[in-house]
Amino acid sequence: MFRAAWRGAAVAALVAAIAGAVPAAADNRITMPDSAIVRREVGARPTFTWTPRPGSATQRFAITEVTAGGGIAYDGDAMATSSIGLMQNVGQDWAFGGSLDGYSGYQGGATISARARRWLPHRQAVEVALGVVPNPSGHGMIGAVAALRYAPFTQVFVQGGVASVQRHEFVNGPGGYLLDNDPRMRAFYGAGFAGPSGGALLLVEAALVVALIALLARSD
Repeated sequence: MFRAAWRGAAVAALVAAIAGAVPAAADNRITMPDSAIVRREVGARPTFTWTPRPGSATQRFAITEVTAGGGIAYDGDAMATSSIGLMQNVGQDWAFGGSLDGYSGYQGGATISARARRWLPHRQAVEVALGVVPNPSGHGMIGAVAALRYAPFTQVFVQGGVASVQRHEFVNGPGGYLLDNDPRMRAFYGAGFAGPSGGALLLVEAALVVALIALLARSD
């Protein structure tokens, strides 16, 4: 009789121990995958992307932009902008970097620009760029350049800005034709592509330039 009671108590204790261990094991099974998923998500964020993306999606991204617009020339000529550079995300909402920008057209020029970007919801962004002409020729851009850009999508943006522009032209003076310096602040505008779309257009531009140089060299 006592032996049967002892056996019953032992079986009951064993069942209770197993029942208590099962939830603990289940908790472990739930917790460990969650922490592993978190580690994978943190580690999966790329360090670099060609497409502009906020800090939650990448640490830094390339600037590859091509813009078409106008307004900078005195006579309203069309203008194209090509930019290459790099930006670093700082936190989730801001990115900072720099670029080399080429403004083509009758009164264009090359600038070195510092950029600050504020990320908005749905990966929209507003960006400010301040640039200077490192080696002005005296004709075209000669001073500071400021631009404001809005990107409704990661690879599409519109921009507007102002630049200090100077032109040289011959005018009829007392001693004949004189060189006229007329520096002015001029506004410009445009729309363009960034990321891989802008990069593809930059490659097309480079190919056209190489082909033109080769054609000119052959004609000589």
